[in-house]
Amino acid sequence: MKDGFAARKKINMASRLVFRRDDPPDRFNSWVYGYLPGWEWAKNRGDYVSGRDFFKIHRQIDSPKPGYTGAQRFLPSKVKLQVESPKINTDSHLNKIKRDLVSALLNSELREAAVRRGFTCVKGRFADQAGENKSTTVFEVLVPDSRLNAHDEGNIALVHSALGNIVDELVKTFAPKLNRYFGEGN
Repeated sequence: MKDGFAARKKINMASRLVFRRDDPPDRFNSWVYGYLPGWEWAKNRGDYVSGRDFFKIHRQIDSPKPGYTGAQRFLPSKVKLQVESPKINTDSHLNKIKRDLVSALLNSELREAAVRRGFTCVKGRFADQAGENKSTTVFEVLVPDSRLNAHDEGNIALVHSALGNIVDELVKTFAPKLNRYFGEGN
């Protein structure tokens, strides 16, 4: 009975995911990302492009744009967990919250849980330098070929169903600070 409840909870968590594609567009790659409602904050028309007044947590898969000839770094099985905020020199307060959340995620059971559930999970290349960038990849979760979906949204949903509860619980601990900064109704 308990297992049935856990399965329903995972399905419900994945069904709440919101997906976006190429917003904002990137020069070299296309991308799709998924997030839960309540994992994005903004005010004063702030966003990633403006580099101010925003905070986001999402899972993302990148793919090359047609004609891209650069170094291959694109895998449909690589689902990145990312935390985004203004750079430290733009907004030290939001960037501090990002660095604290990244640290909490790195110190959580997320990596071990991913391995227990059959995924490979590696720390993001610049996870320790969260203050210097707007976007910080905390972990890259690799979906095994035997479980790979034909669509990026399916791979994001698969990883999120397996690990989303851990991330969501940590995000909820930071939400009061973010709600105070951005305003409660955000």
